[in-house]
Amino acid sequence: MIICVPAADGSNTFMSPLNMAMFWKCFGQNLSDWPQTIPLRVIEIELLTVTVDLRKRLRFLQHLPLNSSIQLMEFELKGIVSTDVISEFNYQLSERERRRSERVRMEKRRDRLQQQEAERMSHLEPAKPRVGYW
Repeated sequence: MIICVPAADGSNTFMSPLNMAMFWKCFGQNLSDWPQTIPLRVIEIELLTVTVDLRKRLRFLQHLPLNSSIQLMEFELKGIVSTDVISEFNYQLSERERRRSERVRMEKRRDRLQQQEAERMSHLEPAKPRVGYW
C-alpha cells in the first residue's frame, strides 16, 4: 500500500518510502485507521526516472513504464506521527538531513567557484584576432 500524492499537473507523485514506513508504524496498515486529511509540509521532492533497478528497489513502481518520470515527496512528520515512531526512524531521518545539508553546501560551493571563474575571465583581455595567412 503506497500513497500517491495528488499533483496539480498530473505527474506520478508518491510519498517517500521512509515516510510511508513511518505512517504504517504509527497508524497501521488499514487506511481507514489513518486520519482523513493530514496537513504536511514538504521537505524534499526527489525527481527520478523509472529504471529496472529503481523498480527492484521500489516495488510499488512496477506498474509504471520504464523511463517515465516520478516524484518522491518527503514530508516533515514531527507532530503528525508519534515521538516513538520519530525516535525509531531517527537514524534514517538524520542521514537524509545530513545528505540534504551536504548537497546544499556543495551547490553553494559550486556556485561560488563559478562566480569566481566568471570574474577571473572578465578581467582577461580578449584575444586579438590574427590577420594573415597561416
